[in-house]
This record gives sequence, C-alpha cells and structure tokens, in this order.
Amino acid sequence: MVKQKFRWRLFFLLLLVVALNQAYAESNATNQTGSLYVISTPAAASLYVDNILKGYTPITVTNLTAGTHPVKLTKAGYNDYSIVKSIYAGVTEVLNVTLTPVQNQTNQTNKTGNLNVTSYPLGANLYVDNLYKGTTPLTVTNLTTGIHTVNVTRSNYYDYTAIVFISTGQTTSLHAKLLRKTGNLSVASNPAGANLYVDNHYKGITPITVKGLSEGIHAVKVTKYGYYDYTTTQYIYANKTAALNVTLTFAQNQTNATATLSVASNPTGANLYLDNFFKGYTPLTLTGLSVGNHTVKVAKGGYYNYTKTIYFSAGQTTTLNPTLTPVQNTTNQTTGNLYVTSTPNGALLYVDNVFEGLTPITVPFLSAGYHPVKVIAGGYKNYTRTIKIYKGQTTKLNATLTKMS
Repeated sequence: MVKQKFRWRLFFLLLLVVALNQAYAESNATNQTGSLYVISTPAAASLYVDNILKGYTPITVTNLTAGTHPVKLTKAGYNDYSIVKSIYAGVTEVLNVTLTPVQNQTNQTNKTGNLNVTSYPLGANLYVDNLYKGTTPLTVTNLTTGIHTVNVTRSNYYDYTAIVFISTGQTTSLHAKLLRKTGNLSVASNPAGANLYVDNHYKGITPITVKGLSEGIHAVKVTKYGYYDYTTTQYIYANKTAALNVTLTFAQNQTNATATLSVASNPTGANLYLDNFFKGYTPLTLTGLSVGNHTVKVAKGGYYNYTKTIYFSAGQTTTLNPTLTPVQNTTNQTTGNLYVTSTPNGALLYVDNVFEGLTPITVPFLSAGYHPVKVIAGGYKNYTRTIKIYKGQTTKLNATLTKMS
C-alpha cells in the first residue's frame, strides 16, 4: 500500500516537471526578440533592416529576432552607411551614425536630372511614366534619378517607347524617330496607260500600285490626253492595299479648248512645274493645257522658287519670263535652305515625304532641325538620309545613287 502511494506521488511529480519545462521553453521562445534604436547625423535618413525600409531616423525598430541583421542608412547627398548589427533577446541596441557628405556631386541633394526629347516629326505627344508632359521638342526637368519609361505618340504614326536612365544633375537626350503608318494604293484605268497623281505628286502610269502612303485621306487624279481628268479621294488604311478602278471619259473637241504656256527664266535650265507637276527645264513651251487657273513654279538650285497662279484662256499662249533671286544667307532667319545635287542628275527629291522637284534643286524655308530626305531615280536604289537644317544657312547634299544589280 505504501509503495503504491509512493508511485503515484512520483508520477505526479514527473508530470509537474514536464509542465514546468514546457512553460519555460514557451517563455524563452516569446522572448527571443530585441529592438534597435537608430539615430543619425543628419536626421531623417532612410533606415533599412534586412533590406526592408523601416522608416526615417530617429527610429526604434521592435520585434527583431535575436541574431545578426544587415542595417543600411541612406540620404540624398550623403554616402550610404552599412553595418551588420547583432540583436539580443529582450535588449534594445543603440546605433548612432554620422553620415559623410558626397563630394563633387552637382544637385546631389535633390537626386534629380532632366530629359530632353526631340522627335521626327515634331509636335509629338510626350509621356514620361504614363504622365503627359507636352509636345516635342521638350525638356522635362526634375525627374528623379533612376529608370523612367518614355512614350512618344502622334496621329498616323506608330507609338515610340523607350526606357531611359536619368542621372543626377545631368540632362539625358532622346531622339524619337516615329514610323509612319502606311498602306498601298492599286490603280487600274480604262484605257490603261494614264498618268496617276497622288496628292499632286506624279506616281507613274496605270496600272500601278503605289506603296508607302500614309494612313488617311489622299487626293487621287488620273489623266490621259484625249480624256477628261478623273479626280477623287481615297482613304488609305495602315498595312492594307486599297483598289481603285477608273473608267476615263473621252473628251470631244479637246484640242479646241486648250491653252499654251511659254516659260523662259533667268537663269535658264530651271525646273518648271505646272500645278506641282514637273514638266521639264526652261526655256519650255507647254501645249494642250486645260482652260482655267493653274499654278506655275520655277525652281533652280541656289535661287528662291518663283510661284504664280495664272488663268489660261482657250486658244491663247501665256508667256512668263521670271528672273530668279539668289538665295542669301541671313543670321536672323528661323529657317534654312537645302541644296541637293545627285549622280545622276534629274532624280526625284522628297523632303519630309513631300516631292520638291528634280535635282539639282534648292528647297528654301525649311524649319531648323532634322528632315528626312529621299532621292529616287529609275534603275537606281533609293537614297535616303536624315539631314540637319541650320537657321540662316544653306545645307548642301550630294546624293550618289547606286545602280540596281
């Protein structure tokens, strides 16, 4: 009986020891954290513990597990401070840091920079980090140092996106060359062999497919001697080909209702355009012209263009003798000129995708800045280049075309 009571007492004693050990272990587990109190000179530095932002000094960080922790302090205009700090259970560690200033860093205290954006074409919409900033060309100031997303958009052009890094105290430059949304136009006529003009630019003889037209509405004209002109508008969609079938109407007694134009220029050898269509070199006489108002342009390299609108009367000859004015360089102009020669001569010149005439030729009054230039001649590869126009100056370009193999 005594032995049995002793055994029960021993059993309850063991249960009590186990319970006390468990409570002690749980108590130790809940107390295995400490705190860190951080102050800095100067104050308001960013505090990172275990690479996590905890706040700004002075600050106390609680509930840190006992053990070692990486600690970092940062502040604009000062060198970063890093240390590995030991944390003890139930103890508040103190860290007092004096930050050292960064030397020779312009505008370092703000950690900002600038972004200068230009584009072709000009007047595009500029977005930085999805926020609208204005139209190009534009300089965006006080951007935070680091990576930013830039978007440049314009109607009828594909969006341009770039990632740029802004450096402290510096201006980052970005030039966005936008690609035009283009489509094609296929034109057939009855009878065939008619002249095709798109936006008053001669494109060739029907049937023909004109490629690379900008998305949007275009003016189309089909002409053939002995037939009335056919004019219409056609909408071109990006990456698609529009088809146009034209039946021309025969004109009765057309030869009795035409006029003649005779042009002699000083100097001679100038390009002659009628209604923006190239006709040849002066002196030149054009016959079979329709009655009514027409625009005459005479252009020659090194001279300002001569332009005049004249009414042609039936059965009469209109005579023009323009004296061209040499291009002068002036320092107060906001525009410049472009003089283009080519090998071979007589190539088609396009500036900003607009037909300007045949080489050699001077294109005056171009806005200062960058312009795309294209020179085309049959049997040769197209010559393309982007040139910069300076205000008050004439930029010269000699395009040597390469024969097709």
